[in-house]
Amino acid sequence: MLDSVYELTRQEIIDVLDKLLLLPVLQFEKQSILRNFLSPAQETKLDLSDLLIAYSSKESNCSSVITFDKRGTKFEFFELLTF
Repeated sequence: MLDSVYELTRQEIIDVLDKLLLLPVLQFEKQSILRNFLSPAQETKLDLSDLLIAYSSKESNCSSVITFDKRGTKFEFFELLTF
């Protein structure tokens, strides 16, 4: 979503987030989640927001994230909800 709204590439978004994490004047809630999310974000095509949701849920001791998105199930933490 960020890439379409701000017309940035995926890599540019990842690079900006990485640089923001280095700024001592900024404090992030659960900064470790953001740091852990950045490396896999470069290695997968999964939507960045979905990947961040997965890492945040994992940190909260959830066993999985339920999704309607078939593409999301390519990441092992997502579970497809079917009827």
